[in-house]
Amino acid sequence: MRLVILLVLVLLLVVGGRGDPECPAKDNTKEGWAREFPDPCQDFSSDCSACEDKCHDADFSHWMEKNCAQTCGICTPAQSEIVVSSRNTGATICWTYGQGYADQDILESLIPYTTMKDCSDRCLAIPECGGAAVTEYFTLPKYCELAIAGASLTSKDKYFGGPRACFDDNQGDGCEDYWSSCDTYGGCCESSCPYLQRLMTSVCIQTCGFCADWTIIEGQKSKGNALHDDMDLEEAKAYCIEQGAACAGLSCKRNNNKCSAMDAVDDTKSKASFDIYQKYQSYIY
Repeated sequence: MRLVILLVLVLLLVVGGRGDPECPAKDNTKEGWAREFPDPCQDFSSDCSACEDKCHDADFSHWMEKNCAQTCGICTPAQSEIVVSSRNTGATICWTYGQGYADQDILESLIPYTTMKDCSDRCLAIPECGGAAVTEYFTLPKYCELAIAGASLTSKDKYFGGPRACFDDNQGDGCEDYWSSCDTYGGCCESSCPYLQRLMTSVCIQTCGFCADWTIIEGQKSKGNALHDDMDLEEAKAYCIEQGAACAGLSCKRNNNKCSAMDAVDDTKSKASFDIYQKYQSYIY
């Protein structure tokens, strides 16, 4: 009888000792950001269920975003492999991840750009251009590359590339998605990882709500700090959108339409020759 009781106690200790799995997440002082997003969307730790309370803990964001992307909603498993269309234009997405042009096919390189549309527009402006690609999303500075006519896209790690023929047929307004997987990785819009921020602000503008409406405040000049000066209005708007929360709006001189992107536009002074363009974002960064 005593032996039976002893065996029962041992069994209870073994079962009870298992308990809930312990979360293995490392804090950010011990874990750096990943330069990869989970493709396909998945968790890379079997203990993510034990770590859910750390999904939105800023002290553990590096490890959680790398290892528990699906559990934390950073991404959602793709429902279809079919290439989707841009939401606000109905145009086919021309850019493909992991594609670019071979070195011998490069017509022009090291071209600075703000939006993907800048890169495709540059290609369309040059008759000899057969396509365009942009460099790795996590590397700064980022560049646009143009390919010679007749060149074919080829595998190029972490690039986005597209053919001129598609650009010709699908000229958007710069406020669209440029990646067919934006739906899957929409949770990355909220990532605090700088690499994922660069990816999403470049290719998922519509999904993340980085498109902006503008409220014009006439006769006012911002007293904030300028992020970038001497741009025309459309160039300044594109730049401000790409900067995300860092840019609150524009301060523009009316007579020559030159604008500065500002970190704040709520502190102003009266100036008859100036207008403020205050950015309204549907997405809260």
